[in-house]
Amino acid sequence: SCNFSEILTVFIALMIGWPLPLVALQILWLNLVTDIFPAFALALEPSSPNVMSRSPRDPKEALLTPSFIGLIVWQGLLIAGVTLLAFGIGLHWHGIEDEGLRRATTMAFMTLALSQVFHSFDARSQNRSIFSSRLFTNRWLWGAVAICLLLQVTAVTLPLLKKVLHTVSPTLWEWGVIAGCSLLPVVVVELVKIVSRVM
Repeated sequence: SCNFSEILTVFIALMIGWPLPLVALQILWLNLVTDIFPAFALALEPSSPNVMSRSPRDPKEALLTPSFIGLIVWQGLLIAGVTLLAFGIGLHWHGIEDEGLRRATTMAFMTLALSQVFHSFDARSQNRSIFSSRLFTNRWLWGAVAICLLLQVTAVTLPLLKKVLHTVSPTLWEWGVIAGCSLLPVVVVELVKIVSRVM
């Protein structure tokens, strides 16, 4: 869903006539930072307590079932949506010229990165809340999140990285938009999990 959201973000922006919300090096950074560390940590996720009570999976069933593909698609759309929302707010505030566009792309870049990092908690289970008693059972994930957050902050504060990644230091208001948009997918996914458990 995270990789799909990156493709969707660029594709949708081009389709509606917006400037590119991400530059090539930002996409490379996302793939090297926000994808790799959480992915490794999720591979070390402890088994669910009820794993032995589940029915065995049909060996003939595809790994990517239609329902799982649907999950990837709608969550990818959700992350792309909040990224484009942050980008749109940045364009509205600062315009599409030079420094203004750079501020808008920074907002999109940070929103996409942080929403992917936060989404790693949602990815631990398709139906269990991230706020369950198992929230702290994967110390590797918490370590990966801490590393990603630290690297993302350096991407918009360290002069060399700012130059390479074409970012700027966000203002307090921009940080507010980034934080709100990044956390919104967690709220939506949690609500969907609640509904699915009730039904």
